Amino acid sequence: MMRNAKIHRTLAPEQFGSRKNLQAIDLAVNKVLTNDILCQLKSPGAICANNAKSCYDLIVHPSAVLAMRRQGVPESVMTCLFNTLQEVKHQVRMAFGDLDTSFGGNEVIPMHGICQGNGAGPLIWAVISSPILDILRNKDLGTFLTTAITYKAIRFSGFSFVDDTDIQTARSNQEMWQEVVHGLQTSMNHWEGGLRACGGAIVPSKTA
Repeated sequence: MMRNAKIHRTLAPEQFGSRKNLQAIDLAVNKVLTNDILCQLKSPGAICANNAKSCYDLIVHPSAVLAMRRQGVPESVMTCLFNTLQEVKHQVRMAFGDLDTSFGGNEVIPMHGICQGNGAGPLIWAVISSPILDILRNKDLGTFLTTAITYKAIRFSGFSFVDDTDIQTARSNQEMWQEVVHGLQTSMNHWEGGLRACGGAIVPSKTA
């Protein structure tokens, strides 16, 4: 799945998590350099750091299926994965042993989420979060800069490492700060709406 995504460039460039040759420190450097450019240009910018609430546990399976099929994952693989997750029975393990009662299994409403510790979890989140980040960019939301030497146009919607995402809004043409704040709020509305469509949400206590 990740190999196909890399070949066809279908992963959002803002998403650095769960990808080869990309590290959190690289994302941090990009953020510092972006803010340095804004300082040099004396242009206003706004950023909102937020965290997705229980991102793996709240993923709804239809969204995961669509995102994975978009990357070329065979239907048989997803049937095996998600049928297993929906039909598994969970028991609580304590110091004195496992509880006799269980939950899950063949219920009328199957359980969603991909479970903590699932090796496919980080990769599934990468392919789910990428379309949401693409939406922001396609709606002309985010940061738009021009490099000083090469005059290359750079545009991105934020900085994301797995479920920790900093949504940023800035322009190099010196907009009024009120416009930047409005743009950030619009970006956050779309980001939160995208998370909600996939079953997730942001954590208010981890958002600033």
